[in-house]
Amino acid sequence: MSKIFLTLSILITAAAFANAQDSTVINVKADSTIKASTVRHGKYYSTLYSVNGEPITQASLEARLMSYDGPALELQQYKSIRRSSHITGFVFASVSIGAIIAAGIQANQSNAAGTLFSKAPVFCSISIACLIGEFISLGWRNDHFEKAINAYNNQVEQQGR
Repeated sequence: MSKIFLTLSILITAAAFANAQDSTVINVKADSTIKASTVRHGKYYSTLYSVNGEPITQASLEARLMSYDGPALELQQYKSIRRSSHITGFVFASVSIGAIIAAGIQANQSNAAGTLFSKAPVFCSISIACLIGEFISLGWRNDHFEKAINAYNNQVEQQGR
């Protein structure tokens, strides 16, 4: 009777251990690569990121990118450049508005005939230069986000091998 009990307990333990190992293998999935697709909304386009065919939010996308060192560094550079671009654009816009106001004040004080530019050429030139600088700063190409996704996908593919 004890041999049967011992054999039976060994078989049950082995089966439970095998099931535990199988369930661990089944439940643990390697991260899939991030895929970007362009979606059209009327005349505008947006980028939709997906993993395993399911769309993910921006927060979960950033969490995935922050899980590895290479993509995390690229994501931080993307955020840094985006922040400095917005600050630079805001400064240029503020100076441009201030220069337009100063040009208007100077033009109102002058009784001479002519356009705003002929009455206040320095302030108008400053305003135009700042507007051009604002458009350039807001239009900077920031490809660090794409580099972060590519680095993440390369990392995942290397782990999957």
